[in-house]
Amino acid sequence: MTGLIADVSYIVHIRAIAAGNIVSEPSAHFMRIRPAPPSQPEDLRVTEVSFGSAKLDWVPSGSNVDTARYRVYLNDFIVGQVARPTFNLQHLRSGVLYRVKVVAFNAAGSSEPAFVTFKTQLKPPSNLKLKHRAGVCRLSWDPMFGAWPTHEVSINGRHFSAGALGLNFDLDELSPGAPPHPFRFEVYATLEEQVSQTTTFETILNDVEPPTQPGKPEATNITDHSVDLQWPPSSDNVGVTGYRVFVNGFPYIFPSPVTSQRILGLINGAYYWVFVCALDADGNFSTPGPVTVFKTTGEAPVPPPLAPTAVSIAPLTSTSAQLQWTQGEGEMVTGTRININDEYRNIGFSRDCRLDDLTPDIEYSITLQTFDYFGQLSEPFTLTYTPRDTTPPSVPANLRETASTGDSVTLSWDASTDDIGVCGYVIYNDREYFDTTPFTQYTVVDLLPGAYTFGVCALDTSGNASDPASVVFEVGG
Repeated sequence: MTGLIADVSYIVHIRAIAAGNIVSEPSAHFMRIRPAPPSQPEDLRVTEVSFGSAKLDWVPSGSNVDTARYRVYLNDFIVGQVARPTFNLQHLRSGVLYRVKVVAFNAAGSSEPAFVTFKTQLKPPSNLKLKHRAGVCRLSWDPMFGAWPTHEVSINGRHFSAGALGLNFDLDELSPGAPPHPFRFEVYATLEEQVSQTTTFETILNDVEPPTQPGKPEATNITDHSVDLQWPPSSDNVGVTGYRVFVNGFPYIFPSPVTSQRILGLINGAYYWVFVCALDADGNFSTPGPVTVFKTTGEAPVPPPLAPTAVSIAPLTSTSAQLQWTQGEGEMVTGTRININDEYRNIGFSRDCRLDDLTPDIEYSITLQTFDYFGQLSEPFTLTYTPRDTTPPSVPANLRETASTGDSVTLSWDASTDDIGVCGYVIYNDREYFDTTPFTQYTVVDLLPGAYTFGVCALDTSGNASDPASVVFEVGG
């Protein structure tokens, strides 16, 4: 019997039929269909998977009470309830493994769950931007939430590997000469064997020359809460469009080429140090101008803070170091000002700072001063640091014999790389010094017949040598 409704009483009459079509008297029976939970959803599958969404489909469950409905769970959290055997998952994270559970239910209860797992695609890099300053370009893109993929980048056909957030490159290396500088970028992300789709970005740098450094600001008409600043102007090949005035490290942006400004909202009796950067229409920044220090009139609300303590510095690379300190004590202490060779370098609001763009074998004088909310500076703490280049170049790759005669052999190899710069290559004959060359090719002459083992190592400007590459060849008689 089909089409019966659950939880409804039925009277069933049964008759027996014998030979000769003899029918018995009917016997009455009472029957009631008990409600039952729906059957388990079958063939649960995931389709149309992207980096942020996916579609679920399954075979409808059977139900004797009413039409089954479905609850959809994602990683054991309910995300939807539907009447049809399909559901769209939205707002998923990129490159994440998900576990889906679907349960059918009716008035009688719930079915056994159906499960499926899937992984979203890796999100392609988005919002690509190119910035330029002083010959260095920065290609950046938006970060990926909760993940740090690496990226492969093609710049005008040349391939580079990059980290999670962007890539720096020298303008002269990839687009030498005068502007305009057209660029075509192709970028894709990789993470745990997943590869995203490629994002393409094209742009043109028309003006890459930053404005000249502005002059030292002059502070006049100093009051308890204001100061007038004036500075010698910058120049630019296209035109200066504005200035940024940094007051105790915080920028005041003035989108006009006017070289005088009144700064308001200062604290009485407080020290302030200011410098100026110029900006042109294409976003090129000048180097910071010289620093001017002044003090507002009136009495400071609190005593000045104490100097930083426990200052230490440790090398990271041959051109960078990590500076650490304990912030000086005082009321309303805000941060630490860092000067290198008497020039402003950075502000530390934590207790450490990475110093980049250092030159090996050059002594630096590093000064730290605590400052408070009122701009008051502590006595300076000064230390000296000399970075050392201890990283050797990479081993010359693909060392090979490219030509030969009866008594000579030409060797060639791929250029080595170094964090500072390769200055040449040392040639060895059977582990003994033979010669040096600045090129990636060398011809050995006047060889006698026999077998030879030659080696080549790279040398950087600090004297560090790579491990040698070696090649074996025969010279005929």
